[in-house]
Amino acid sequence: MSKIEFSIDGIGHFISDNFLKVPIYQRPYAWTEEHINDLINDLKESFPEEYFIGTIVVSKKNNYLEIIDGQQRLATFSIIYSAIRNFLLEMKDDEGARIIEAEYLYKPLLRTREPEVKLDLGFNDKEFFKNNIILKGNNSNVLSEKLSHERITIAYTKIYDYIKNEYSSHSNQINHINDLIDFFKDNIKIIIVLVADEANAFTIFETLNDRGLSLSQVDLIKNFG
Repeated sequence: MSKIEFSIDGIGHFISDNFLKVPIYQRPYAWTEEHINDLINDLKESFPEEYFIGTIVVSKKNNYLEIIDGQQRLATFSIIYSAIRNFLLEMKDDEGARIIEAEYLYKPLLRTREPEVKLDLGFNDKEFFKNNIILKGNNSNVLSEKLSHERITIAYTKIYDYIKNEYSSHSNQINHINDLIDFFKDNIKIIIVLVADEANAFTIFETLNDRGLSLSQVDLIKNFG
């Protein structure tokens, strides 16, 4: 593998295709209510057209990708999928909710029947995120003990309210929510940078933005190849 490889994908497609882990040294979940409001507004304004939300930097491990940069966006979209799953359950679409779980949230292991989450956060947020978002939605069985847990809870509440308010009034809620899922899968674009090791990743951090990276900036990444 070369030092740096890059590709463009939909964020939903990327989450669906991979198992992702945040290394222990990464900061906890940090997006505030303002970040969530900005994202919701961006999604509303861009739907159903393509929209770029920046670069995800990962390193290939044994059977998963380690997230070097992009934890906040990936965690937030996992929260979105959890909210969609729970909205579908509220709409009595149990089969749709099950499909969302299997595609974007977790897959049961055959031998142990334990859930393997698609996104495993770092030490501070791992259990709270897994139990309160991925497995249980907002039905908490792990108490909020940290500021990052509070932020995760706020993010979930804001996103669930957005989905419910936007889609519960439609005559065909399920069809409209499926349009939103397709939008996330294919049209919310990210640039994926696959690096051989963390040293290569830190070299390119100055060229990356958290949100709204334009395609012209791919040339900046190419220069490090």
